[in-house]
Amino acid sequence: MYWYAVCERSLGHYDSAWESIKQYLSVAGSRSQYKEAAEKELQTLQFIHQQLARPDSVLMKTQKLNVPGSNEKGSFALAHVSGNQFLITSTQADSVRVDGVNPYHSRLFSATLNNGSVDEMIPVTLSATDQMINQGAGNHQSRRKVSLFLPMEKENGKIVSSIYYSAKQGGHWSSPTRLPVVNINTYSSKQPFCTTDGKYLFFSSDRPGGSGKFDIWYAPLRNDGTTGQPINLGPSVNTSDDEQAPFYQSSSGTLVFSSNGYTGMGGYDLFATKGSETNWKSPENLGYPVNSSRDDIYFFTPEKPIF
Repeated sequence: MYWYAVCERSLGHYDSAWESIKQYLSVAGSRSQYKEAAEKELQTLQFIHQQLARPDSVLMKTQKLNVPGSNEKGSFALAHVSGNQFLITSTQADSVRVDGVNPYHSRLFSATLNNGSVDEMIPVTLSATDQMINQGAGNHQSRRKVSLFLPMEKENGKIVSSIYYSAKQGGHWSSPTRLPVVNINTYSSKQPFCTTDGKYLFFSSDRPGGSGKFDIWYAPLRNDGTTGQPINLGPSVNTSDDEQAPFYQSSSGTLVFSSNGYTGMGGYDLFATKGSETNWKSPENLGYPVNSSRDDIYFFTPEKPIF
C-alpha cells in the first residue's frame, strides 16, 4: 500500500495517494518497515497541496526543451559553455556490443540551443577513454579552457563515479586526467560545477566527513585545473540523505542544488540558498512549477538576467 501511494503521487494522483498513505498508517504498527517513510510521504503530499494552491504559481511557465531523440535516449545535465553553446549528456547505444554488458552508456555532446530547441548535438571526442563507461554531467571552465566531466568506473566490483578534467588544445581535448584530491578510492565524486569566476569547484560526493549519503562539497581551483582540499558545505545545506548537482551563480551568491532530504514535492527537489564557502542560509524549496512530483535534479540560469 505504501509503494502504491508513492506510484500514485509520482503520477500526479494526489488524492488517491493521500487515501492510500492514510490507510497504510492506520494499520501499520510502530515497527512496520515503511512507517517512517510513509509519514514522510504524508508530509510530501501536504507540501504538494500547499504548492498547488499558491496564487503566484501562474507567474512562471515551464516548457520541455526540444532535444532530438530525447524521448528514446534521455538527455540531461545542460551545462553552459558560451553564448548559445552548451554541454549536454545523452544516453547512446555503443558502436560495439559486448555480451553481458549494458549496450547503452551516457556520452557528452556539444549542443546549440535556439528558441527552446537543440539544433544539433556533436559528440565530444575524448582521447584514450574507455567507451564502455559512462561520461556525463560535464561542466566547462572557460577561463582555463578546462572541461570537467564524469565517467563511471568499477573499483573492486563497486560502481563509483570519479571527476576527470581535459584541457582544450586547439580543436582537440587532451587525454582525461583523474583529479587526485577530489576523488577518493571506493567513494564517488560526481556532478562537478566550476564557478564563473574560476575560483571554486562544487561537486557531490559520498566521501567520509559528510552529513549523510551524498553531500555538496567545494574545493579551490588552481591554474593547472587541479584543486585544493575539498571542504564540506556543512549541515546548513547537507542532510542525512542525498544532496546532488550543485549550481552556483556568482553574481547573486546563490547556490541551487537538488535534495531528497528536505520536505518537497517528491523524490529530488531543487533548493536555493545564499552564502559562500561554509556560511549558508537555510535552503528554500523552489516550489511549484519548478519542482514536480518526480525527480528534479539539474538547474542552470545565466549570470546576468536575460530579460
